[in-house]
Amino acid sequence: MRVIGISLGIYAVLLVGLHLGWGIRLPYGPAVLGYVLISAAVSVIDRRRAVVRGVVPDVRLPTSGPIGKTGQVGLIAAFTLSGLVALLNPWQARQMVRQMTGNARAKRRLARARAAAEAGPDGDPTALPRRARYTLPFDGEWLVYNGGPDPATSHSWDVIAQRFAFDFVRADDAGRRHTGRGTRLDEYFAWGEPIRAAAPGEVVRVVDGIRDAPAVGWGLVDVGARDFVGNHVVVRHAEGEFGLYAHLVPGSIRVAEGDRVERAVHLGDCGHSGHSSEPHLHFHLQDGPEMHDSLGLRIAFSNLRIDGVPHAESELRWGQRVCAEHDRPGAH
Repeated sequence: MRVIGISLGIYAVLLVGLHLGWGIRLPYGPAVLGYVLISAAVSVIDRRRAVVRGVVPDVRLPTSGPIGKTGQVGLIAAFTLSGLVALLNPWQARQMVRQMTGNARAKRRLARARAAAEAGPDGDPTALPRRARYTLPFDGEWLVYNGGPDPATSHSWDVIAQRFAFDFVRADDAGRRHTGRGTRLDEYFAWGEPIRAAAPGEVVRVVDGIRDAPAVGWGLVDVGARDFVGNHVVVRHAEGEFGLYAHLVPGSIRVAEGDRVERAVHLGDCGHSGHSSEPHLHFHLQDGPEMHDSLGLRIAFSNLRIDGVPHAESELRWGQRVCAEHDRPGAH
């Protein structure tokens, strides 16, 4: 909300200044584009402020694909504009309405829970610890491209279900996520990699058959997809703890609703379906099977290395390189 509020304030001042100072009234199209660009710039500046404050490491990641020549501002603008166009898709428009109404219900439920101290001393049902023990849902070293446990690092703090979500990608030492121009799916290091269950559980939802988003490398969402989450699996790992594994490759999902799965079982392959800026894994925990009105839950992963340092258990933040302890160099 902070980024939205700042963007709207700057935009309002700009519009009033143009009108009063020069008598200019922007047409609808340029007006929308102007707001999107301002919002993108504010978002990038806000992230850099978090780096300066030491909340996240000073990791300046390149932007993937041809859109990378415009930097993060161009990527966010392309993603936001295509997201607005997706409202013309009746399936996605319905989803977005469900998300807005469900998010409002989730906010009220979270406020009531905190007020009544239903979840312990701090009254926060999203707080740690969790009932299940979670390990990283992939093999090898990946980069936390988005996500963290606080507003400065969060994937999307104001979307309650996704408040503690993560976007994971594979990257080389320079932070590059693909070879070539980044306009083909098979150029991306993460695409097609196996995605694994972070804990044992029961599969409660499977969505498949959604194409990988076209125009890879241009930061555009798939405006024609019938589900903006893309192909995904939801696993009930414990009472009130549901893992959502999103943006999987169509046809790659290896489990069905009702299946019992063990830790590290191969659920599907990392893809680019739905609202995806590049091939990656979106993963988060929520307290119910339905994303739109669930509460997102904080998660600490076990037996891992963060930037080469072993941790028995830890939360993650944007910019960290992570792998399972058994995947460290030289491990057997």
